[in-house]
Amino acid sequence: MDRAKVILHMMVSIDGKIEGYFADAPLTGACGDYYEEVIPKLGDAHGTGSYTACLYMAQADVDYDAFKDTPVEDGDFIVKNEEGKYLFVFDRHGKCNWDDAFSGGMQIVEVLTRTVRKEYLAYLRSKNISYIFAGENDLEPEHSLEKMKAYFGIHTLVLCGGATINGVFLKAGMVDGISEVIVPHVEGNHDQKGIAETNVFVPDSFPLKKVTQLPNGGVHLVFEKK
Repeated sequence: MDRAKVILHMMVSIDGKIEGYFADAPLTGACGDYYEEVIPKLGDAHGTGSYTACLYMAQADVDYDAFKDTPVEDGDFIVKNEEGKYLFVFDRHGKCNWDDAFSGGMQIVEVLTRTVRKEYLAYLRSKNISYIFAGENDLEPEHSLEKMKAYFGIHTLVLCGGATINGVFLKAGMVDGISEVIVPHVEGNHDQKGIAETNVFVPDSFPLKKVTQLPNGGVHLVFEKK
């Protein structure tokens, strides 16, 4: 395979919601710890969408006017990490503002489209943050996975949401497995999202491969694409 494989890895309520009050419920904490601990066992890189990144990680104040006249070379900008720990952020239009090149001990790699303004690219370069282009106007999932493997030696990307970016990869047929940590709480709010937004039926099948019961009553399900 000339691309990195993709495992969707999400923590959900019993009724399949990825956000809500259940996140602060009594039995969720231990499930959350397990959810984080299992990521390195599922793959060799971590991935997330721009919404999730901006919500939890990328909240720096950036003066883009300072980069207005900064020249930027065309093409991808690659900074290698000797430890090989990478966080790939699917940020189509360049919305994530980072304090530095690392988040949670992982080196950030922005996955962009050609719609991104030059000031944003200059800002990333000033922070020594890698970026790769994967599409002109919209994200091309397979192209991004090919570059991950070619440039960074990534074999399996663990994609941890949100629902929008998960849906993009599912619709493109680029998901090779699904991992769900189910918390023993029901959210009940129909306005909350499930693990992926596709707006269409995805015909790929994912038979159950493994079940792990967690000490607090939660469960970890692993599905593998047939």
